[in-house]
Amino acid sequence: MTHFILAGLEQQLSVPFVIRELIHSENRITLFEKNKRIVDALWRHLRTTLAAHHTPNGKQIDDMLERLHVLDSPLPSNAHSEYFHTNKPDVLILFPTKKQISALINSSIQSDAGAMQMASIFSHMDTIDYVHVTLDKNNISMTESISDNMNEIKNSILPLLPKNASLRLFLFDNCIDETGVSSTFSNLDMPSFQTELNDVVRLLRDVRYRSNQYFDRYPPRISIKDCHEFRLMTTTKAVEFLAEAHLGTAPGCQIVCGQQVNTITKLIDCIAMATNVAIQTTSTGVPTNQDHISRILSDKFCTISHGLPLDTTLIETLRSEGAQVHEILPESIDLRAICSQMATSYKNEEHLRQRKFVELPGLEKKSTHKESLQYFSYGTGSETILIVNAFGLSLDFWQMLISLLGNKFKIIAIEKIPAINCINPVSQTYYSVDNYAVDYISDISTVMAMEGIDHCHVLSWCGGAKLAMELTCAAPAMVKSLTLVTPSFAGMEGFAGSDSSYEKNLHTMCKLVNKMPKTAGSMASNMMAIMEKSSKDFDRFIPGNKDSVDVLGLVDDYHLPLVYQPFSSAENLIEFSNQLIRFRSHDVTKLLQNTTLKSIPIMLMTGTADATTSSDKAKDICKSLNHFAEFELPGGSHYIVHQNYEMVCELIEEFMMNGIENFFTKIYST
Repeated sequence: MTHFILAGLEQQLSVPFVIRELIHSENRITLFEKNKRIVDALWRHLRTTLAAHHTPNGKQIDDMLERLHVLDSPLPSNAHSEYFHTNKPDVLILFPTKKQISALINSSIQSDAGAMQMASIFSHMDTIDYVHVTLDKNNISMTESISDNMNEIKNSILPLLPKNASLRLFLFDNCIDETGVSSTFSNLDMPSFQTELNDVVRLLRDVRYRSNQYFDRYPPRISIKDCHEFRLMTTTKAVEFLAEAHLGTAPGCQIVCGQQVNTITKLIDCIAMATNVAIQTTSTGVPTNQDHISRILSDKFCTISHGLPLDTTLIETLRSEGAQVHEILPESIDLRAICSQMATSYKNEEHLRQRKFVELPGLEKKSTHKESLQYFSYGTGSETILIVNAFGLSLDFWQMLISLLGNKFKIIAIEKIPAINCINPVSQTYYSVDNYAVDYISDISTVMAMEGIDHCHVLSWCGGAKLAMELTCAAPAMVKSLTLVTPSFAGMEGFAGSDSSYEKNLHTMCKLVNKMPKTAGSMASNMMAIMEKSSKDFDRFIPGNKDSVDVLGLVDDYHLPLVYQPFSSAENLIEFSNQLIRFRSHDVTKLLQNTTLKSIPIMLMTGTADATTSSDKAKDICKSLNHFAEFELPGGSHYIVHQNYEMVCELIEEFMMNGIENFFTKIYST
C-alpha cells in the first residue's frame, strides 16, 4: 500500500487521481488544501462519484473516504511533522499553478501563499522518498525551450527537498477527460485541448442560436496552414501512469504523451459532422471573403494546433535533449464521438433555455402589503443576491443564470404588476413613476424587511445600473458588493464614449412617442417591421456595409420576442417611452463621489460584441471607483446574462464569495 501526499486541486489530473486511487486501489491519500470551499466541494463530489461507481452503501463509501485525510491549515506545522512521522508518506505529488511555479523559479516564494505552502511542506517531510511535480502547458512558458523551462523548475525545487528524496518532473501532454470530472467540479479546469475544442463547438452553437441560417449564407472558410499533428491520451490513462510512476521511472524530467496521432483536418471534419456546419478548409493562405466567424475559427484552430506543447517532432527533440519520454499504450480516442457528445449536450440544453423565469423549479412568488409589488425568491444560500433588471424587460432573460446562482445564493427579484390591460405588458418595476429612485429604494426596503435580510450583493443588468448605484448609496449597510453587467449609462454626459447608435435611435423614437402618444400605434408597427426585416437581412453581417453588425452581438432566437415586447402594442410603446425618458434623465454623476460607492467592491462585466450599450462610457464611469474589477467577455453580446450564463455565473461567484483581491488573483494570475 502506498501513502500519497497531494498539494493542489486546480490542475486537470488532481481530482481524477484522488477518485481513481479511492475506487481502484487500497492506497491512502493525504491532501493539503487551505481553501475550505474547494475542500467542501471535493467531499461532495467524491461522495456522489463513489456512490455512482458502487452499490449505494454508506459504510462502503465511508470506508473508502477513511483513506483520504485532509490537512486544511494554511501552512504545515510541527503537528504535521508528527503526522508524517507516524503515517510514513511514500510519494509527494505537487499540482502547482502557473503563479506558484513562477514564484519558485524567481525565488519569490514569499510573494505567493501557495508557493510558501509547497516550500514548507518539504521541511516537514524528512522521510519522504519520492517527490513528483506535474505540469501541463499552462504551467510553463511556451515561448522558451521546454527543456530549459523544466530544468529551471527542477533546479529551483531540488535545494528545498529532504536529503534522500528523489525528484521527478512530469509534463503531461493533452488529455481528453472522459471521466466527466472537469464538467462537474467547478474549481477544476478541463484539459486545455478539450477546453479549446469545447469553445469551437460552443461558438458554432451560439451563432446558430442568434441566426439559424447564418452558415447557409456564410459557410466557415478557414486556413489550417502550418497546423501540426498532435497526440492525445485519456485522463484515465494519465492518472494510472502517475499512480505508478514512482515504481518505474528514474529521477529527472519526464514527458508523458499518448501514441495516437491526430490531425487538425480530421478534427475539423469531426466538428463539422457533429454540428452540421460545412467548414471549408485550405492549407494555403487566408481564404478570400472571410467573414468574422471564419476569422475567429481560424484563430481558434491555430491556438489548438500551435498551442499544443507536444507534437511528434517536438517529442523527438525533447528526447534528444535528455528528457525521458513515456508514450502511453495505444488507445482508441474517437474524436467524432467526443465532438458529437459536446454538440448533444448543448442540444439538450435548448428546452431549458426556452423555459420561463416563473417555471424555475423551487421558485417562490410572494406578495407584499403594496398591492402592485410582488417579488420572487429562489435558492437557499446563506448569502443573498438582489437582481436589478433592465427597465421595461422581462425577468425571463435571467432564468438560466439564476438557476446556477441559486445553488450557492438566495436570489431576490422584485416586480411591479402592470395596471394596464394589454397582452404581454412591459414591466413597470423601475422607471414607471417620476420619483423612481425613492420608490425603488422603498420597495427594496419592504421586501428585505419581509425576508429578514440585513445585507445582500447587488447584481444589475443594462438600465438597472443607475438604480443599483442609488440603492448602494442610500443603504450602505445593506449592500456588500455591486456587479454591473453590460450597463447602460445613456444620457449621461462628460465621459469617454458616446451613447451607442441603438441608444440614440431609441431615444429619438421615444421622445416623439412621449410628445405625441397618438403616433405610438404606427411607431410600434414600424419598429416591429424594421426588426423583423433586420433579422432576415444577411447583408448586414458584411463588414463595412451600412449599419453592419456582428452576429455575436444579436440576441438569440429564443429571447428575440422579449426584445420586441416594448414594441408589440401602442400601450407598451407609450409605457416604455415614458420609462426611457426618465431613465435617460437619471444622472448618477454625483454618486461617483459617494464614499460608499468608492469603498464597496464593484465588478463591471462587458462584452466585446455589445452594440446595444456603450462599454467605453461604462468603463470611464467606473474607473474613478477605488475597489473596481473589470472583465470583458470576448464575443460577448449585450445579453451575456443569458447567452454566456455559465461564464457569468463563475465570475460572479468568484467575485462575491472570495472578494475583489482574490478575484484578480483567480481571473488574471492563474
